[in-house]
Amino acid sequence: MQQTTGGKTTKWHHKRTEVVLNPDHSTLSSFVADDIPDGTKVLFPGLYDKTEYTWQNGKPVTEAKSNVEP
Repeated sequence: MQQTTGGKTTKWHHKRTEVVLNPDHSTLSSFVADDIPDGTKVLFPGLYDKTEYTWQNGKPVTEAKSNVEP
């Protein structure tokens, strides 16, 4: 892969060394949002309401501080 920025070209190479088919996502916690800091603004693409959400205690909340299930 190659990227040119401001006249400087950077090249790098990726090599897949292992592919796991059908991993155990429960054990791996693959889709657990445990690395989002509290206070992060959250958007839900595709929703037409313009409600603003903030991440608090592992869930998106509105200004009214009610939990939201996306």
